[in-house]
Amino acid sequence: ETLSLLFVPPAEGGGMEIFMEKILPISIPPAETYQQTAFLMGIIQNNENVQALIYNSYINVSITKDEFWEWRFEFTNVACEDFRKRGVGEMDLFYLNNISKDKCVDFLKERIDQNNFLLMFKIDEYEISYSEHYHNKHFEHDTYIFGYNDKIFYVMAYTDGHLRLMGVKQEEIIESLYNHQHYFGNTHFCSFRIHHCAREVIQLDEILSEINEYLKGYVEGNEKFFGVKTYNVIQEVLSYTKESNGGIELSTKVFRSLWEHKKVMNIRNHYLGLKIEGLKQINSEIDTVVKTGHMIFMLTIKYNLKRDIFILDKISKYLQEMKEAEKRYLLQFQRIVEVFLEDERESYRVEEKR
Repeated sequence: ETLSLLFVPPAEGGGMEIFMEKILPISIPPAETYQQTAFLMGIIQNNENVQALIYNSYINVSITKDEFWEWRFEFTNVACEDFRKRGVGEMDLFYLNNISKDKCVDFLKERIDQNNFLLMFKIDEYEISYSEHYHNKHFEHDTYIFGYNDKIFYVMAYTDGHLRLMGVKQEEIIESLYNHQHYFGNTHFCSFRIHHCAREVIQLDEILSEINEYLKGYVEGNEKFFGVKTYNVIQEVLSYTKESNGGIELSTKVFRSLWEHKKVMNIRNHYLGLKIEGLKQINSEIDTVVKTGHMIFMLTIKYNLKRDIFILDKISKYLQEMKEAEKRYLLQFQRIVEVFLEDERESYRVEEKR
């Protein structure tokens, strides 16, 4: 993290002004669709002690309907609570009704000074100038804070359809919190930081186990689908969208998340390929899967604009092709890594005999 003091020369007759700034390390991650997942991923990829989580985790996925009856496609076991249980993260929960409004800025800064990122689960975007709802509509949403200076909080949030790192006036954050408490109630937020003792290394056995779970796929309560079974649900979504004759819009979030899942696979393969020679030979195969995922995502945007049901047929065709190509790639990945691990064990046994 960075903590800096900026000394500003005084105006004539005035004293020296001091500005303080603290920014915790974060960057935009490869998976941007859901803000909380993106925020945590952005933290992890910038912490050398736990970066390996990007490769060990973010493998299995699920699809289900959320409280608004919208389909949600996301990575499994990578929420802040999952990292807390794993011993990677430390968390504290705070309720706004226990914090006086005039002391809230200092309270948030104190948390950041202790290297805590802040997960603001519920704010009223009526007070947030980067939002389309600014001074227009009371809208419950989330935002995520990673730093401050004397005038602003630095946040990761969506604006104009893109996830960005930006500064927001401190008073906007405070008003958005207390407005939420007034209009919606039960406003709370959470601090999160990487545990100072946390250390993660590449765990090839764990990666293989997660890939195996993904390839098997399973269903919970006939409403939450995991692994490759998510493809079946997406095909069903395409079918009933087609039956509506263009009357239903496709969720671009689902298809962007699907593409991002393949992007993370690609990052994992290229990284591990630096050590496992055989994985370099299949870089092109996962590259192709990623390109197909991106093409499908772009076609969903095109469909929503034109409502041409023939585009749905294209999406369905490419989706099936991507599923088959992905399975071929993952089976090769498993075989290559298993051979590598067996060679490593054999080398260890030989060393022991010596």
